[in-house]
Amino acid sequence: MGSPTDRRWLGEASARLLRSGTVRQLLLGAGAAACAAVVLWSAPASAQGDEMNFGVEEAGEVKDVSPVGQFIEEGVKAYDAKQYRQASILFYKVLEEPDISADKFRAKALYELAKTLYRLELYQGALSYFYQIVDAGVEHPYYEATLSWLVLLARKLPGEGEILARVGQFAELFPNRVPDKFRSEMAFLLGKYFYNEADLDRALEYLKQVDPNSEQFAEAKFLEGICWVRKYEAKPAAAAFKRILAYVSDKDLSDPKLRNIEQLTLLSMGRTFYSVGQYDQAVKYYDFIPQNSPFWLDALFEKSWSYFQLDNFNRSLGNLHTLNAPFFDDEYFPESMILQSVVFFTNCRYDRVRLTIEEFELIYPPLKEQLQETLNQYQDPTELYEFLVKINRGEIEFDPRLNQILDAALTDKTLKRKIEYMDELDRELEAISKSEASWRDSPVGKRLFEDLTVTRSFALSDAGGLAQSRMERVVRELADLVKQGKKILVETAKAETNALDQQIRDEQFQGTDGSQGVKDVPVDEEHIYWSFQGEYWRDELGYYLYNITSKCGR
Repeated sequence: MGSPTDRRWLGEASARLLRSGTVRQLLLGAGAAACAAVVLWSAPASAQGDEMNFGVEEAGEVKDVSPVGQFIEEGVKAYDAKQYRQASILFYKVLEEPDISADKFRAKALYELAKTLYRLELYQGALSYFYQIVDAGVEHPYYEATLSWLVLLARKLPGEGEILARVGQFAELFPNRVPDKFRSEMAFLLGKYFYNEADLDRALEYLKQVDPNSEQFAEAKFLEGICWVRKYEAKPAAAAFKRILAYVSDKDLSDPKLRNIEQLTLLSMGRTFYSVGQYDQAVKYYDFIPQNSPFWLDALFEKSWSYFQLDNFNRSLGNLHTLNAPFFDDEYFPESMILQSVVFFTNCRYDRVRLTIEEFELIYPPLKEQLQETLNQYQDPTELYEFLVKINRGEIEFDPRLNQILDAALTDKTLKRKIEYMDELDRELEAISKSEASWRDSPVGKRLFEDLTVTRSFALSDAGGLAQSRMERVVRELADLVKQGKKILVETAKAETNALDQQIRDEQFQGTDGSQGVKDVPVDEEHIYWSFQGEYWRDELGYYLYNITSKCGR
């Protein structure tokens, strides 16, 4: 009969399946005993590979002499032999078997089919079957075991929004009923889920439980900092960001992911200090971002605002001068001209204000109109997405300046993940198409291809809709900047025609022209003064000073 522990396990497993309605009691009468099938419960075979040893009890398999029972048994043997396509055919037969005798096997077949598709690297296909288990709820015998597979699939599939929603259903199981090896990763995913749901307090609750020794620690701390920023609490936000910098200080930054999080953290630190008016500290962190960083131009532009707030107009305009270098013709910083005109206005250099706004109006209002025309032409999100992808791949020639805006829209982090998700779906569809005909044309192969095609259609529409909304947002932002430019011109005209008495007017125009006044630029022993004559040198980018003197009567 086995030990008391064995009997208790058998009883619990039987009770779970009986509650789920997947196993019917076998009434063994005297005359029926000879032909009745025997229901045997056994602990599941250990999963292949260390990453699959979940430490979660999986319901045992049902053995039966019926054809359906043989499908399950043969499918498990094929899976263990790594004959995954053959295994998937057998498990799918059980799911599609119309006879009621297959009912007691369907839960097992569903779980095994999902695992098999994961092994075939058909991750979206696997996910669709794991979702059926999750949607069935806690009564499904493989509900808890599915959680670990969702964590694994979150690593494989970009655009994890839907996975996070399913993982969120397991929040009540955390931490005690989550396998140790997945606990930190699960905490991180739950943190991201509640962050997306705008439940920042619950997000913080889970993010703080990510182990410092886990691979997710730096990302979890970064998201924790962003949560505090969204709660308008700068002190804990800065503490979270500083913890990341301490964490990476002794790590190998040749890892692109770790280097990226470090530089993004420095940028976030600069923004945090700027938001509370500590502009010197903001400059300090912006300066830590190296020129080879993808965030360097953002830091340079935001640092210009910090210098402006510090009345360091020479450095502010010098940074904006770098942004206008020909090396960055394909970058998109329209607001830099607005800031430049504001600096000139603040220093009463009204002629320079007009020149800057005139240049802005030559470039950006026409671009806004072109962008709006593109949106009007491609009102179908699917067509718009395909058009943008072709531009991104260089398959269509387009206005170089407008391409700046489109590139900026396509590099949006959320949209980028959706594009990667589309690429993954295309990869899986191609993998099915190129597989041997015996599997490709089987019921499971055809069903997977049909399901993936439908999924791709929805994903394409979703990505196109997001691209459309991003472009519409760019149009609104450009329209707002155009209004700001016009407002600056109005204020400039008012300032010039303001009825000042002659004494104040004389004092106002005592300053010298910015092209002169070399003595106003501080030069130390490590630098020399070199006037700009139209040439740009890469090693000087970010170090330009614009020698401006105020014409205001101060």
